[in-house]
Amino acid sequence: MFKVGDRVWVISEKRYGVVSNIEDTPQGLFIHIDNRHSYVTHLIHQTAQTMFEELGFTKEIDSKYDEVYSNHYGTIIFDTNSYVIVMNDKKVSPVINIKIHLAIHQQLIEMGWVE
Repeated sequence: MFKVGDRVWVISEKRYGVVSNIEDTPQGLFIHIDNRHSYVTHLIHQTAQTMFEELGFTKEIDSKYDEVYSNHYGTIIFDTNSYVIVMNDKKVSPVINIKIHLAIHQQLIEMGWVE
């Protein structure tokens, strides 16, 4: 699930952190973030960027938009409280599977657009 060095989203604090240690105890798995805090696994989440990368997307640098992720099928652009999916092949309508949907939703949470 998580490994030392992973960038994660701390749900309760609405902030990013880095996994500094993982401790397997009789009480359960504890994830240490930024060498300061310890969390149980349901209180942290993969970042949207990690989720997109696992799906084959690359984060693009684009000064016109808030966030841009693309792969060989198309591009997802986040800008000003909205997002658009642009497919490379105009004949194909966008196919959003549950994993892409969850990555998009996590990105919206991290940008503060949804709770």
